[in-house]
Amino acid sequence: MAVNKPLSSHDAMELDKDCSIVLELSESDPLFDKKKKLLQDMGFSTKEEIHVKRSSNPNWISTSLKIMLQIERIINSDETELYFAGDEPMDMYGPEMS
Repeated sequence: MAVNKPLSSHDAMELDKDCSIVLELSESDPLFDKKKKLLQDMGFSTKEEIHVKRSSNPNWISTSLKIMLQIERIINSDETELYFAGDEPMDMYGPEMS
């Protein structure tokens, strides 16, 4: 079991730095071509990197999270979800999240 300990001053300084979140569709995914096409249709690539700053505007963070959810939803879709997505843009919330 992990024990949470206070951050050292060095660790706290590290938190002030920028970080990046990378979302990538694996080329070994059996549905790679379908997911790649859907991502491209929505204006995304198979690898998206989002840079986050601690001082980022809350609206920017909210918008970025919505985009990440859309990308994640496609990357983790199964064949049935992709089939029913058809030509319509994929809703960022699946039935399991409604």
